[in-house]
Amino acid sequence: MVFVHISVVPLVTDISSAAVTTGLANTLGNKGGVGVQLSIGSTSFLFVNSHLAAHQNAVKARNSNFERIDAEMPAMLKSAARTSPAQSTEETKSPTNNQADSKMTQERDQSDAPRGDKLDPSSEPVNTSSNLIGHSLSHGADVVVFMGDLNYRIRGNR
Repeated sequence: MVFVHISVVPLVTDISSAAVTTGLANTLGNKGGVGVQLSIGSTSFLFVNSHLAAHQNAVKARNSNFERIDAEMPAMLKSAARTSPAQSTEETKSPTNNQADSKMTQERDQSDAPRGDKLDPSSEPVNTSSNLIGHSLSHGADVVVFMGDLNYRIRGNR
């Protein structure tokens, strides 16, 4: 989940998510990564939470887990962005809904076109999902946060 302050909700667009499994035979979901991509205004964000292979001597397996997530997640996010339904009006309304909020929500629901920064209408439109195809995670967004249980160990005594 990604939490966004209510004052920022009208600026959030292009939401998609995907998961890459790296567990037993790359099918078991106990290891892998889950990514959530979104834009806030004209800035794109990609958050990936991962759980990599465990144990002291599994560095190659952890590196392989990351490489698989890095290689497959961008295309999966691109596919999810293409197939996900438009945000419903209920998802985008704030408790202090007014006519301007309703109008912005209706415009967002009616258009699949890329959108730029709502604070600066003269800014260029952004479609971060198209930036993801054929690239690694680091090319997928303006800001990428890769986190989780990475399981890398430091060999040493206490």
